[in-house]
Amino acid sequence: MRIVVLNASSKKKGGASRCFSRILKLMLAGCQVTTVQVRNQSDHEDAFTEMEKADAVILSAPLYIDGIPAHLLEFLQQAEMMCREKNCSFRLYVLSNGGFVEGRQNKIHLKMYEAWCRHAGVTWGGGLGIGGGTILHVFCILLPILFVLRLIQVAAIFWTNGDISGGEIWNCMQGLCIYVFFLLGLLLHEGIMALGIRKGRTMKNHYTRVWMPSFLFLIGADIFMLLAALCNGTLPHKLFRKVYPDTEKNG
Repeated sequence: MRIVVLNASSKKKGGASRCFSRILKLMLAGCQVTTVQVRNQSDHEDAFTEMEKADAVILSAPLYIDGIPAHLLEFLQQAEMMCREKNCSFRLYVLSNGGFVEGRQNKIHLKMYEAWCRHAGVTWGGGLGIGGGTILHVFCILLPILFVLRLIQVAAIFWTNGDISGGEIWNCMQGLCIYVFFLLGLLLHEGIMALGIRKGRTMKNHYTRVWMPSFLFLIGADIFMLLAALCNGTLPHKLFRKVYPDTEKNG
């Protein structure tokens, strides 16, 4: 089975869209999976070549103002004509992630890709709307780092005492379990999608989110955005400053 993964993040490196597609790719082990980046016009031909011979295409894209990102819209317009000319027969599956905590915020976004499939003459396979995408991406980065640190902690205890109890191991791994719990909805729904892709099925759209209370998410998201602003050289007070357009003085 030939599967093409289209990463539609506008970022050169990193990004939640790339992260979520990599997780899904791991769940498709044993299949022939090719990944193509779709950022600008120069990427289009490579993507078209792979799509033409694919059995399934997985598009991982961010939600921008409840719709399709501009750079991806241009690609889809050209891809629609290509699919008609080449009589493509793949199923399209979409991972849509947004910064809002509610996964259903991606509903209209997924409907747009479903409509594109009808115009392009290909089969809609189903989509997954992911809420809290940025925070989930952070957890995906922190989880392996935390896992390694906990292993080092367990090894240090064993090295010092010559033995280690189950209680000590559990104390070391508690934080790891919390991170896994936050990611559980994402992992479960991507697993369902991977199973559907393997079987060549069309599924109904699913929605998931970071598994934490919304009020905690808002606090965490605010802290993250402030830290991100500082890392990019922006002081917090500037985020709240109002900018007024210049007005011409007629004289």
